[in-house]
Amino acid sequence: MSYIDRLDRKRSIQAARHEMNHFSDLYKMHETYDDSYRIRGVSCNCELINMINYLNYDSREINKIERRDRQIEEIQKVLKAISKIRKEKELEYIFYKYIQVKSNEEIEEVMKIKRRTRERISSDALFTMALLLNVEVFFENM
Repeated sequence: MSYIDRLDRKRSIQAARHEMNHFSDLYKMHETYDDSYRIRGVSCNCELINMINYLNYDSREINKIERRDRQIEEIQKVLKAISKIRKEKELEYIFYKYIQVKSNEEIEEVMKIKRRTRERISSDALFTMALLLNVEVFFENM
């Protein structure tokens, strides 16, 4: 039995959806900082915090900076996984749903697809993300 056959597709998709919703929230929160993120080679401006800035803050401020850095690392990890998606429709769906935060109806309109097609693309895209983010779930009895 292959690796993919041992995976519980439905639960893996749920796990990926959970991760992507958290990613979307973090991404939305940090987009006001004008940080650098890369999706397939397209980049934005980046403001890096250097060691001198760390020395000028007390420990409470350092903790805030470190927490923000961890959040940005998580965002970049997911964006790196997104950039590995090969199917254009899946990439487009992930972009509209979790980066642009559009509703399903808006996605159907923009992508010019029907509801059932969007559901299939969504399912495939989230399963791919589950594999890329290592959140896939195996069947219990195997």
